[in-house]
Amino acid sequence: MMVSGVETMNRKKVVKKLILRNSTIIFLLSSLIILISIHSNKLYDTIYEFLDKDQGKLKIFSVDAKNGFPIKNSEFRIIDLETDNIVEVLYTDSSGMAISNLLYFDKTYKITQTNVMEPYVLNKEQYVVEFSEKNDRVTINNDVPSYIKDYERTEDKEIIITNLQLSLDTILQYPELPNGCEVTALASVLDYYGYKTTKMELAEKYLPKVPFSQKNNKLFGVNPYDAYAGDPSSNSGFFSYAPPIVRTANEFIQSNDGKNNSKDISGSTRDEILKYLKEGTPVIVWTTRDLSEPNKNFSWYIKGTNEILQVPTNSHTVVLTGFSEEIVYAMDPLRGQVVYDSDQFFEIYGKTGSHAMVIL
Repeated sequence: MMVSGVETMNRKKVVKKLILRNSTIIFLLSSLIILISIHSNKLYDTIYEFLDKDQGKLKIFSVDAKNGFPIKNSEFRIIDLETDNIVEVLYTDSSGMAISNLLYFDKTYKITQTNVMEPYVLNKEQYVVEFSEKNDRVTINNDVPSYIKDYERTEDKEIIITNLQLSLDTILQYPELPNGCEVTALASVLDYYGYKTTKMELAEKYLPKVPFSQKNNKLFGVNPYDAYAGDPSSNSGFFSYAPPIVRTANEFIQSNDGKNNSKDISGSTRDEILKYLKEGTPVIVWTTRDLSEPNKNFSWYIKGTNEILQVPTNSHTVVLTGFSEEIVYAMDPLRGQVVYDSDQFFEIYGKTGSHAMVIL
């Protein structure tokens, strides 16, 4: 049977219509899938609004207590108050907000903060929320430590500390310890941590000391990494580096049932030392009197060896207590509370061997 030309044309038109219709359907379905994937959360929320009114999402805001800045990366736990089970762990975004999954209304939840970005202090208060449509958000404030006097906020919402001052009482080495700047500095730091002691107790009872001696017109003294050379209460006393002072601190702390530990951090960089300050830790630093150039014009033989030790006659030890812009603050056992140029201070710190210690 022959098919006429008209019928052939009609069939082609039908095929074209089918192809066009199917292409349109495929395009619409693809577009719908894309829209659903992009707006899935909104779509889910819309469906939820219609289908389930017994649940909602809890919003937690982490906020700077002083300036109201949102705090990112704060960690929170939502705990079912009835069972004491952790329901969810949340982290705030750059807007300082964290949103939970669906929670049941008319239940009571406990919100605890488990981590917060530096330099903020963790908020240890427990917030109890009777969750409902009208009570669906919690704002938790975080303070910075009181020793942080001023700070700035970057575009990335990080905190830059611009003024920091730890509060250490002034303890002067004179007149009892004319050459006892090291133990005097240590006494002020121990006092900062709440220990009851004096510079004299540390110097007389805990400081390892080795006197000088002479033989064949040669002066013999101890290695200052092992003990204090001479007697700090005498004009003939000299000095020690960090290890003997670390030992002094640890022996005192242990004998007084303390929980702290002393640590030699010699060799630390400027940034590493400032980080200790940001954490509220004063740093005992070896430098020179008035930040003058190290004057290595004195020497002695190390006892038991033929090794000659060249030492600076203007060595000095201070407690670094803070910084602001281009300066650092220190408790100087000779002069009390002082201010130094920051660049000059760390330059001399390096020239004298980068000796430092902390109590943690």
